[in-house]
Amino acid sequence: QEYFVEIFSWTVIPLNILEEINSILSLYDKSFLKEKKHTIFDPCSGNSFHTFLFNEFCKRDVITVDIQPERNSWIHTYEKEGVNFLKRLKDHSNLVLLLSWIDYDELTYKLTKNFRGNIIISIGNYENISLKYLKVLHKNFKKIKSWDFKMPWFHEERVKIYIRKNII
Repeated sequence: QEYFVEIFSWTVIPLNILEEINSILSLYDKSFLKEKKHTIFDPCSGNSFHTFLFNEFCKRDVITVDIQPERNSWIHTYEKEGVNFLKRLKDHSNLVLLLSWIDYDELTYKLTKNFRGNIIISIGNYENISLKYLKVLHKNFKKIKSWDFKMPWFHEERVKIYIRKNII
């Protein structure tokens, strides 16, 4: 389990769910961006496995950032602090904010509060550890789809997609 997580992630999104997420994003690509695709922005990427999956299997552009990138990242990762990087981006309209297993409530809260885009993908179980994040998330975003599945070691995993409320 620990070796698997070290190389991949706590949550390895099954291909059918990854494809379904991409189909949902494609619908919003057409609605919001016309000819372009949303870019996945991962502000706390760890080893960048999730952005690798979206880039490789969904052909999505990605921006991958981590304050301390792993030495053997799956894809190029900028060594930056996520909140400051997000604040410096002028336009968030083409971004999907990817939040994966961020275990600091204040960090998930600040990222969500400063995100001006319309779509968030939340990976992990935040219900009992990130109350401040969940409060701002549910105030401004509506869940449109969720998936629960088990990893090989029987750990329950959760992936959700949220859309900004004022655009639905």
